[in-house]
Amino acid sequence: MQTAIVHTKEKKKALLTLVVAALSVPLFLGFIDEGYYNFQFLLDPGSLVALSIYGALIFGFEYLFYAVIFKKSTFQGKLITSISFGILTGFFAAIVFFLSVKHLF
Repeated sequence: MQTAIVHTKEKKKALLTLVVAALSVPLFLGFIDEGYYNFQFLLDPGSLVALSIYGALIFGFEYLFYAVIFKKSTFQGKLITSISFGILTGFFAAIVFFLSVKHLF
């Protein structure tokens, strides 16, 4: 029983870490966009849509790496590796998504 509680707490902590990492990347990119270095872009609804698409794709790939690909892995850097690969693949997936939507219109 005690090990089940410990595993659940570790999973919640890992999931929260993945969410924070997935949201911090698009927020940072929006912060430095166009050289204003502020969060005024959050007032624009279009920017919020782009932020949520970036965040969702990055989180999805982070979770894919953490829960599916590295599921049976026991090495210590599983979380940081999942975050790194998830950010890279999610970011490029978002770019491909936005480029493909651009060509539709």
